[in-house]
Amino acid sequence: MNLLPKLLYSLVLVLILQSCGSRESIMTRSPNGKVSLEVINTEGQLKYCVFRKGRLMMDSSAISLIPNSRFTITRISQNEVNQTWKPVWGQFSSIRDSYQETILTMDFDGVSGQLVCRAYDKGVAFRFALNENSPLEQVSYECEFNLPAGSKFYHTSGESAPVGPITVSEVSKKVKLPVVVENASGGYMSILESDLYSARGFSVMDIDADKERSLLVSANTAKTENGRIKTPWRVILLEEGIGNLVVNTVPVNLAAPNQLEDVSWLKPGKTLWDWRVHGYKAPDGFKYGITTASYLRFIDFAAENNIEYFLIDANWYTQVSKGHIEHADKLDLPKVSQYAKEKGVGLMLYYDRKQGIYGDEALFDHYRELGMQGIKYGFMGEDVPFTRSAIAQSAQS
Repeated sequence: MNLLPKLLYSLVLVLILQSCGSRESIMTRSPNGKVSLEVINTEGQLKYCVFRKGRLMMDSSAISLIPNSRFTITRISQNEVNQTWKPVWGQFSSIRDSYQETILTMDFDGVSGQLVCRAYDKGVAFRFALNENSPLEQVSYECEFNLPAGSKFYHTSGESAPVGPITVSEVSKKVKLPVVVENASGGYMSILESDLYSARGFSVMDIDADKERSLLVSANTAKTENGRIKTPWRVILLEEGIGNLVVNTVPVNLAAPNQLEDVSWLKPGKTLWDWRVHGYKAPDGFKYGITTASYLRFIDFAAENNIEYFLIDANWYTQVSKGHIEHADKLDLPKVSQYAKEKGVGLMLYYDRKQGIYGDEALFDHYRELGMQGIKYGFMGEDVPFTRSAIAQSAQS
């Protein structure tokens, strides 16, 4: 009779060992222990799950970097970071950056790389990186978002009203970031990305609906640089209240650190905007338009109400060619610029390429000559290289 318990124990032990041999689970927990990012290695394929306070927030979802490749995990390292830094500008004077990190060093069919996982108290994130001199010329960064059954989400729709609440089966147009999820198990999530600046070769994250499997999928391809590449962070924010998503600091903590030694030229402030006022008739009978008189009145209002900047939006120019911008007939921009300087109001000026191309290399210098403190550049869509270049030119100018 004593043999049966021993046989049962042996059978259970064998099943556990078989499971461990084909399924490996690596858990990264947030500093407060309430958020967990579980990465599951099943026979060389990666999946992840997200939990908050024991509740399933993101069901089993696949992630990969090299299609149809198998990998082995050669090393697992974990560390904890808890630091505070001061942003150049923003809604907070200081930001706490606190997380647990797991780095999985992997071999992708002979290609060496890492998967970096982070768990914050208010979200999770992960990114891949391939080491230099790999034979790969291109990668495909794929990530699933398997929302728990019953969850609904919203997403942006350009300048139109947000779409939602909907389920995956109800998706009728391209899903755009950020995605805000009302989780069926309670609480809210936001799906987005961070640090495209460092992720050379990647475009803005695309999301499609896989209605057959009832999940969201993102897939972005990018060319490597000598076999080396770093992906953007895939980010999932977690909050009890939906409003807290807009003050969540996880995305900015994941962004590339400031690389400028001198940031004194960056001067945040409130901005008066002319776009919504064109055509308005004031009580004194004055009608606002794209005119010198209108902009002088705007500047007076800004100065009297301690508004640091005035933004002149579209239609201040009519035609553009290389090295030349034709101003609107009723606008004396040099006079407006000089008046703003006398009043202590900074000017920001709009530009897009619809009327012609001035030349981005010279545009920043020209705007500085006009006395502008900033540029609002429009209709560039999801042009990541342009944005990266514009940041660099702003710093150089």
